[in-house]
Amino acid sequence: MEGKGGEQSGYAHRCSTKLDELVKFPEPDGDEQHVKTSYDNWRRARARYPRSPFLGTREYLRDGSRGEYIFQSYEQIAAKVDGLYSGILNLGVQPVCSSFA
Repeated sequence: MEGKGGEQSGYAHRCSTKLDELVKFPEPDGDEQHVKTSYDNWRRARARYPRSPFLGTREYLRDGSRGEYIFQSYEQIAAKVDGLYSGILNLGVQPVCSSFA
């Protein structure tokens, strides 16, 4: 699959048990509940894959090319998300819906 500027952007992934339809919600495993929101999906992935690569960036090198991807894990990003969330709560902003509490 070709991305912007002719770069390879990766492959599209499909659920192997639902090849002819889109998956509306991931199936729960064990005591998990159904994933209904993006935040639910984030919490599920964070719990299941704490040390897996999650977000990656690439630096521009001096010659204008791009370097290798440097990834942060779900655990590393979760620490930043939790810090941001705590800071927002400290400012007095309260969540409107209980799924964030």
